Order: sequence, then C-alpha cells, then structure tokens
Amino acid sequence: MDLQGSVLVTGALSCFVLSMHWSGVYHWSSPRAIISMISFVILMLAFFVNEWFMGTKAMIQHHLLKNTAVLPNLVYIFFLAGVYFPLLYTLPVQMQSVHNTTASQSGVRLIPLVLGISIFTMISNGLLTFWRHYKAFLAVGAILALAGITKIYTLDADASTSDWIRYEILAAIGVGLALQIPMIANQTVVEAADVPSVTSLTLFIENLGTALFVSAGEAAFAQGLMASIAKNVPSVEPKAVLDVGATQIRQVFSGSELQGVLGSYLDGCKISHIIGVACGVAACLVSFAGAGTAGVKEVKLRMKKMHAP
Repeated sequence: MDLQGSVLVTGALSCFVLSMHWSGVYHWSSPRAIISMISFVILMLAFFVNEWFMGTKAMIQHHLLKNTAVLPNLVYIFFLAGVYFPLLYTLPVQMQSVHNTTASQSGVRLIPLVLGISIFTMISNGLLTFWRHYKAFLAVGAILALAGITKIYTLDADASTSDWIRYEILAAIGVGLALQIPMIANQTVVEAADVPSVTSLTLFIENLGTALFVSAGEAAFAQGLMASIAKNVPSVEPKAVLDVGATQIRQVFSGSELQGVLGSYLDGCKISHIIGVACGVAACLVSFAGAGTAGVKEVKLRMKKMHAP
C-alpha cells in the first residue's frame, strides 16, 4: 500500500487549492499564493519520485502509462473532468447572483445537467455492450460537451429558463456519453491482474482533473470578478464584493452600483467557463487522435480482407 504517495499527493493538491484560493482573494503575486504553489510543485515532484522508487507497490503503475491504449483514455478523462465538475461550482454562483435565485433554486436548475449525465451514462454503457467501438463515444461525447459548455459561456443576464435547460442538456448528453467510457475501455485492454490497478489509476486521474480544474475555475472567477469591479465600478472595493457573497449583493448594493456588480459577476463566471471550454477542446483533440488511428486501422483491415486470396 502506497501510504507515502497518498500523503504526498493529498498535500500537493491541498497546496494547489490553497494557492488558487489565495490568488483569487488577493493576487497571484501574494506571498501566500506563491508559497502554496511552490509547495505544490515540490510535493508533486516528491510524489513522482516516490512512485518511481515504489515500483510495483506504487499508486501509479509505470507499465500502465506505457500502454498506448490506456494513456489516451487517462488524458481524455482528465480534461473531461475539467468540462463537467467546474460547472457544479460556477453555475450556482451565476444563477444566484445574475439571475437572482436562491441557493435551493439554483440547485433545482442544475437538475437537467446532473440528471442528464446520469441518464446518458446508463445509455452509453448499455450501447457499449452491443457496439464495442468505444472511441466513437469519446469523440461524440467530447463534441457535444464542448458545444454545451460553449453555449453556456454565451448565456447573458437576459437568458431564459429554456436556454439554461437546453444548454445544460446538451452538455449533459456529451459528458454522460463519455464519462464512464475511459474506465471501461482501460479495463478491457490490460491483463486481468492489472484491472484493479488501471481502475484506481483512471479514477485517480479523473479526481486529479476535478481538483485542479475546480480550484482553477474558482480562482479565475474571483480574479475576473475583482478585475471587472475595478474597471466598471471603481467606487466599490472588489474584495468587499467577494465578502458579501452572491445571494446578498442586492441587499448591499443598489442602482448603478448593483448593475455594475451584477455585470462583474457575469464577467467572472464567463472567465471561469473559459477553462471548461479549453478542456473541451483538449478532450476533442485527444478523442479525434484516437478515433483517427482506429479509423486507419479499420480501413487497412478491410483492405487486407478484400485483397486476401
């Protein structure tokens, strides 16, 4: 059991989350953010060194990373996590601030996204049982997820409920179709003895992407909000807006100040969504590379059969 690796990676991710938090509250150049980021780098380096020397007892098995069928799936799920999980943080903030909903109402508005992912995850798993070309699921899922997060990025203050539902469902279809596929695929391309290791590795990479991109999205939102406040409402202290919170801004601000604060909240959310869009593009590139390789192999196989005596 790799206890050292568990402690090192937990400490490293904690330092990264702290660095993103402090950079959002203060600035990227603040001593707290810098020290936390340096600690993250040092602990991650120590984690990789530990994994190398632990050999077969390591949390990350070296030979699995050398498997050309496993590695692309790990990269894919890393970026797909960056599309989906930051939305669970940013969308409620956007709904509570810009669209004046309560915390419970914002949770209800997430139902199309969360329920849709659950439904289409079951659908994709069922389809994969009969049609085992899993790379098509990855490509289609990445395209739809990117389209959904891009449309969510374009939502403004006057967006209707139907807009939210449509775009959340679009993103949910994409994420749901592909979310479980990398793990299932990785389990089928390794030896039986490696199935537990590749399963834990796939979950680890997914959770790693979740931790990194959610905290990065939080920092991007806070920095974008404060920068927009300083530009659009110079009479308001940016940090004071952060301290007030999304649900209380209408009780603290009014008139032109309130409109400026609401616009700044929307700007911050949009900047946070850019991270999801970038992750969606990366997931598309990874899936296209895999689908292209599979397509070439399929064509060669059919050509070989056609010319066989």
